[in-house]
Amino acid sequence: MTLVVPAVNTAVLLLSGWAAAIAATPLPLIKRRIALGAASAGGLLFVALKLYEYSLEGASLLSDDAISTLYVLMTGFHLVHVLFGSLVLALLARFPSPQNVHLMTTLWHVIDIVWLVMFPIVYLI
Repeated sequence: MTLVVPAVNTAVLLLSGWAAAIAATPLPLIKRRIALGAASAGGLLFVALKLYEYSLEGASLLSDDAISTLYVLMTGFHLVHVLFGSLVLALLARFPSPQNVHLMTTLWHVIDIVWLVMFPIVYLI
């Protein structure tokens, strides 16, 4: 198994988290919207790269191999959260109330932390 796609995906997610952190600071409205859009785009890129990785590996929930199924369940559950978070960030880029931006960017960082814990467990061990 190659680590190139997961490593790039990790960098994409961290850059997306950085954009979310910028969006949570006091900014003019247009800059906040751009930061939220960048965070959302990073999340959607993560989703696209993960789906590409699944296709390279032939990963499926219907596999007879328990390890493969566990891999897809763990990473897929995270993937669904990234997709949902990306869509909410995109919505917030349109309607960026400060309270909702802070709430969602905090959740986005939690999603990042989950990946940073999962990455070494899934790919390095």
